[in-house]
Amino acid sequence: QLREVSNEVDGLRALVRTKDEEKIGLSDQLEQSQRVLAQSQERQDQLESTHAISMEHVQCRTKELSTEVEGLRAVVISKEEIVQAKETEKQQAIQAKEAEKQ
Repeated sequence: QLREVSNEVDGLRALVRTKDEEKIGLSDQLEQSQRVLAQSQERQDQLESTHAISMEHVQCRTKELSTEVEGLRAVVISKEEIVQAKETEKQQAIQAKEAEKQ
């Protein structure tokens, strides 16, 4: 009977060792999962930061281009006014020459 109890104790000890090994394995897996999660979170933070910087750059560049476009519009309007003034001068000169001929 003592041998039976001894064998049962040995079996329980083996079971405890197995459970301890499983626990250690699960702890390792948990640590690895936590590292992966932390790395993923860090990467997400980097991407969000990069996105924010990119959007800021886009907004800044959009303002620059809008200002440039407004400047170009002003130049075009100015040139159109010059062309119109020259056209008017030309028409007046033609009319003056026709008046002289008469």
